[in-house]
Amino acid sequence: ARGSGVARGGIDEVTSEELLRAGEQANAELAVARAELAALRSREEEAEQVAAQMRVELERLRYSEDELRAEVEALRKTPTDQHPAVDVPLAGAGNGSPSDGGNAEALALTRRQLEALLDGALEHKAQSDSLATRIDELSDRVDELARERDRAERELSECRQRGRQRERELDDLRQQLSHTGRELARAQGELKRFRSSPS
Repeated sequence: ARGSGVARGGIDEVTSEELLRAGEQANAELAVARAELAALRSREEEAEQVAAQMRVELERLRYSEDELRAEVEALRKTPTDQHPAVDVPLAGAGNGSPSDGGNAEALALTRRQLEALLDGALEHKAQSDSLATRIDELSDRVDELARERDRAERELSECRQRGRQRERELDDLRQQLSHTGRELARAQGELKRFRSSPS
């Protein structure tokens, strides 16, 4: 009877040691999971900040693009009276007769006046083209930022999903640890009762 009791005690002690090791392992896994969850939450905060910055920059560039488009439109609608004035002589003016020199003077523009008109038109077109180029560049930048914002928001969503997964795993580990603790307490109680019972 005593021999069987020793054997039984040995089995209980082995079970107790196994439960202790299981508890230690569960505690270690719980610590690792907590550290990973903290890292995920930190990355989530960083991703939120990046996404917020992208949204602000995107709105700023879109506002600049709208301003440039309005400026181009204003240039296109510039009144013609803002270009260099052209004085057209009246018919009959000058020394020529009304039938020849006067009409020729009335219909002719000086070369300087034509060049001034041409320079004004070319400058106007250059400004419009420059603004159009800036609009295209801004549009490309807006598109690029929109893609970066989408990537940041996807990463944020993935971080949140991983965080929720780790929280579920933490809950499982806590339940496992609690169960292991109860099993350990029960085994230790049985071991104590067995040792205190008469042989």
